[in-house]
Amino acid sequence: MTPTAALGQNATDEAEQFMTWDEFLAEYMERHSVYEDHEEAPLLVIDYLEQCHAHPLNINTATRDELLDLAFIDEAQADSIIAYKKKHRRIITLGELQLISHLSYDDRRWLSLFTFAGDTVAPAASFKQVYFGGKHQIVARLDAPLYQRAGQRTYSTEELLQNPNRIYLGNGLSNTVRYRYTHANNVAYGLTLQKDAGEPFANRSNYPYDYVSAYVHRRLPHSGHALWLGDYEVRTGQGLLLGHAAFGGRTSLVERLPSVRKAIRPHTSAAETGFMRGVAATFVHHNWQLTAFGSWLRIDGRVTDDTIRSLKTDGLHRTLTEMERKNVATQLTVGTRIEHSTTVRSLGATLLYDHFSLPVWPDLRTYNRHYFRGQHAAGLAIDYRQSGRKWDTQAELAVDRHMYPALSSVTRLELRLIALTLQFRHFSPRYVAPHADAIARQSRAQNETGLLFGLTMRPMQQLAVTAYADLFYHPHPLYRVSKNGSKGMEASLQARYTLTGTTALEGRYRWTLREQDVTGHKGLLQYVQTHRMRYALVKDVSSSLTLRTAVDASLITSQTSRPAMGWMLSSRATCQLSRQWSAAAFAAVFFTDDYATRLYAYEPQMRYGGAFPSYAYHGLRTVALANYSMCPALTLSARYSLLHYFNRSQISSGTQLIDSSSQNDLSVQLLWQF
Repeated sequence: MTPTAALGQNATDEAEQFMTWDEFLAEYMERHSVYEDHEEAPLLVIDYLEQCHAHPLNINTATRDELLDLAFIDEAQADSIIAYKKKHRRIITLGELQLISHLSYDDRRWLSLFTFAGDTVAPAASFKQVYFGGKHQIVARLDAPLYQRAGQRTYSTEELLQNPNRIYLGNGLSNTVRYRYTHANNVAYGLTLQKDAGEPFANRSNYPYDYVSAYVHRRLPHSGHALWLGDYEVRTGQGLLLGHAAFGGRTSLVERLPSVRKAIRPHTSAAETGFMRGVAATFVHHNWQLTAFGSWLRIDGRVTDDTIRSLKTDGLHRTLTEMERKNVATQLTVGTRIEHSTTVRSLGATLLYDHFSLPVWPDLRTYNRHYFRGQHAAGLAIDYRQSGRKWDTQAELAVDRHMYPALSSVTRLELRLIALTLQFRHFSPRYVAPHADAIARQSRAQNETGLLFGLTMRPMQQLAVTAYADLFYHPHPLYRVSKNGSKGMEASLQARYTLTGTTALEGRYRWTLREQDVTGHKGLLQYVQTHRMRYALVKDVSSSLTLRTAVDASLITSQTSRPAMGWMLSSRATCQLSRQWSAAAFAAVFFTDDYATRLYAYEPQMRYGGAFPSYAYHGLRTVALANYSMCPALTLSARYSLLHYFNRSQISSGTQLIDSSSQNDLSVQLLWQF
């Protein structure tokens, strides 16, 4: 795609985007297999990337750490950009990125969405300019279902007396309002309001929204000291104790090692979990950095006899029971981190403590016997990073309050045409860390030992290949694995071949072998194999029209059941109709034997979308999206989607039941930037 702004001869604050945001999101999420590593793309990941896009960095003033905070930039690339700036004093246009070593064609395209070539010297700003004269953004979205769910129906008094949870307390509309402000990456504040479909509005303790989130961030530009108030996220090391910065799971890890440079960042997402609420501060002295944070957060859960039997993390409060489980307890979290870092190495230590106002004690099952239980959790983690000219090593060792360990280390070696990655991980079955988010086979950093071999290579300019093999072992039982010592393996191969400057072929194959219980026979394990394949053709028909056609297939076999299969044919188009109008469309027909053989594909989304559904059974999916820029500061978007099943007369179940084979949704969004 051609830039959306012409390249000038002088540094400018105007955007020089070599691709659209929708194109980037589709490429990044599909290439890094986010859908298959997570049931759906995490809201925190998508929102973080979109915030970086909405408030791009001035590449001429960006520091090494700020460049590394972009998920797809590694140490060598950041150093190359810094070295180029020092030699040439500044970057006049982003077209100069092609002169910088270690930046591939895709890296340059992606960077154009997150950076701009601005002035190197800015006049001193007044208090009013700093706190009110920056960039403002307001996004308001309304989702209207063109159907009725069971929870929206009218029931008799007798039916409601027997089951009061048959109806939702609010209407079927969903509404999200976001306000964001930034000034030179030194001051930021924002507010998020959200009402999910079925939740009450302006009643039942909602004032007026069910979810309200706010944050304030202030960084002193010369000292590096920073302060956060409100909602924020914490991430350190390999994620053994606190959330990790890697996006896309194993494929992303093989392509480049993540570089965590900001332990704390504001929580800008509408996700109602995965953040802390309170105050945090960072103090910087030369190469030393000290961070301290405290959080007091109300949490949802199912409570029996003053004991939390299960934590509720979906953020939905639509029925009487869901409202009863809202804010049933509090979670106090305090922690501190100290780090010494240079351009080639860093060493950090993190200490964390959690206290729950009620004891957490899940109902005992074979697979959860070592889950967190009690009112207190604590942990200590030490992480290390060492970089060389052709290699990079990262490692983290953590222990919980009972001294059970977790270890993760990863090394990447870059040769001329190939890069090798080796990851080792070991999480004790008894290791407990409520905030952990490590790259592993399951959602918990617990009960796993694994070894991953990966490589990326570019044997020719037109061809890029990524592959890995991951061996894993679980000493204790898991969900659907009720026997000690289960094991498995996963192998993946994906490639992209550029036929011409406007046409590319993509392919991906993933094979997984793991042990699971034989249905109806707990403790008797069988091997289950899963094959997933995708082949796609991407074509830039013109500077304003891009087409993508893909074929997906899945196959699941086991020792005791018949094979289950699925396939899907999909096509997506994006078009810049004029300076004011742009559009995108998606269509897919899919046939799968069951939900286990479901398939995934990226759908065009409005800004701050985040819904990436799977496709199962027999059906048709279509999406149409239109954007109209009424003026440079104001954009109106509308999105219509249709899901129709050929072999089902009803969709979903319970209060979510739709008594039809079709589901139609309409969304409208207004984006105002000034």
